[in-house]
Amino acid sequence: MKPMTKADVQTYLVKKGIFTPGAHFYTVDILEETDTAEGYVNHIFQVKDLVTQKSVVVKQVMPYMLAMVKATGEEHPFSMDRMRTEIRTLAFLNKLCEGIVPDIYLADYAAGIFVMEDLSHLDLMRFQITAGVEYPDFGKRMGAFLAGLCFYTSPDYLSPSAQTKMEAYFQSEESNRLNAFLTTDCPLINLAKPMEPENAPLRERIANNPDILKMIAHLSERFEHSHQCLSHNDLHTSNIMLNASELKILDTEFSGFSAGFMDMGRLTSSFILNHVSWLGTPEIPMATRTRMQSYDLGVIADLHHAFNRMFQKLWQKHGLDGDCAATVDAILRDALNYATVSATIRITSDFAQSCEIKRIKKREDLAHIQRRVLEVAEYTLLHQDQFHEIEDYCDFLRCCCDITVQ
Repeated sequence: MKPMTKADVQTYLVKKGIFTPGAHFYTVDILEETDTAEGYVNHIFQVKDLVTQKSVVVKQVMPYMLAMVKATGEEHPFSMDRMRTEIRTLAFLNKLCEGIVPDIYLADYAAGIFVMEDLSHLDLMRFQITAGVEYPDFGKRMGAFLAGLCFYTSPDYLSPSAQTKMEAYFQSEESNRLNAFLTTDCPLINLAKPMEPENAPLRERIANNPDILKMIAHLSERFEHSHQCLSHNDLHTSNIMLNASELKILDTEFSGFSAGFMDMGRLTSSFILNHVSWLGTPEIPMATRTRMQSYDLGVIADLHHAFNRMFQKLWQKHGLDGDCAATVDAILRDALNYATVSATIRITSDFAQSCEIKRIKKREDLAHIQRRVLEVAEYTLLHQDQFHEIEDYCDFLRCCCDITVQ
């Protein structure tokens, strides 16, 4: 499949009736000409008619991960069927919570193209929190939303036949591939993943700890085989756009039925990573760094409390039997374990770094950040039973990563 040029995109949109033949186009290749995307997989274009001000985003799905091609020159095959997964999941999420995802105007499966709402009035959350911007209600809103998604697609709520139909409808081979990348091939286990050399002894110790290997194997097995609910599976702050009043979830192409902890864990990892990253930015004023570290911990606490409250509320509303508290506790405990494993994916000394890690200027500071994230993961996986409340975990992060005590 040949990547589209800007001229190709404009011609395509006129042919499909999205724009009129006389449109005065202004087209931007978002991945090549802007710095508003991270960890990209597909080609993305923003197209605007300068006369009518109408604008859309065009996404061309490719049979490989574009970021990997640019970083290594190698094409790692991806199923084109993930476009179907993305469209179906976006439609379902919009029914569950109207407006939580962008509108889709056209889906052309044969061409691997879909046309969607232009979200350029919103900002990518990872970039914003890296720049020191706070969104006070984010944790509460997302925790409640994820509880609803988990509950309404779970065997606790669905009949066996309904769940079987939903699992088949959202079946995705790419979600299982993502599982290997995020668990059994993560830097905690795969010592070939590059990190700064002084962290080698710590990495060896973690990779050879049987209890840690057992926990990661448990998370991987739960991801692939539990089919507890429909999950986004790649829900981090680079797949969320927002402003003070609006929030959109993006890039659902890896969605599928998996473990209930997946989305809570993946999202929590973004705030663990942001929290630790401020240790490596001494050039930023101390007041900003401490404020954002406090914000990150507040979001983590809000996420978990809101999830717990909403899940139990829905359980009671629908009169379900069984131990709701135990169900939620198991989800949230595994979410913390998975969060620390997931955070290690973005700290390696290569193209996989997230923007809060890329901004670290000194190699020694990068090594320090890597060590802290690895230590957080090690301790969490070995001593999870010590965290009785989410505040206990936030206190742990504060103790080992707070700038003022380093």
